Amino acid sequence: MLGPLGAEDNHRGNWGTVNEFRTAILAEELTREAIIDGYRNRRFYATEDKDLKLDFRVQGYPMGSRLSGVDHRTFEVAACDGSNDTFGEVRFYRNGVLMQTRIVDGNCIAVSFNDSFVAAAYYYVIVQQNDDNDGNGRNDEAISSPIWIQ
Repeated sequence: MLGPLGAEDNHRGNWGTVNEFRTAILAEELTREAIIDGYRNRRFYATEDKDLKLDFRVQGYPMGSRLSGVDHRTFEVAACDGSNDTFGEVRFYRNGVLMQTRIVDGNCIAVSFNDSFVAAAYYYVIVQQNDDNDGNGRNDEAISSPIWIQ
């Protein structure tokens, strides 16, 4: 089971500060044990914006969860940006296939998606902002770790 990582490939003295690519972890507290627990349970996401916060859940279970017996699949996505960059869309994927896109607006957003699919599947989201802070020619994004349902 995998999850996305954000980083840079920089071998100069300014590594870690050249761009805002990050791997962010959902942790209960800012301790070594909680961060390791977040990694082990795949509760992390990749982001091109260092102050973007993303939360992706189904029935209250966070990204990275491996579940069974979930018949009613309601997914919740919440994202906020600490420097007031705004969001433009949220893309919802099942098994690597784009299922829905929601247009959003604001620096804090919350949307939900429903899926009546009853077979095994994995789900993830990509949130897109309305800015290109890193200057790579496309809007900044963050991608969640998947949620696996058997």
